[in-house]
Amino acid sequence: MQRLVVARFHRHDDADGYLQILRQLLPTTKHVIVFGLVQKASNYQD
Repeated sequence: MQRLVVARFHRHDDADGYLQILRQLLPTTKHVIVFGLVQKASNYQD
């Protein structure tokens, strides 16, 4: 299976809404929401 990022969202509800639209437009294609954790930059210095 090939992966393709089509959009990025900050809120889960926005991603779900977009997924519903994709499923309506492309019903035979498999769609998946993947959440990535964003690490905050630390002020730690060596």
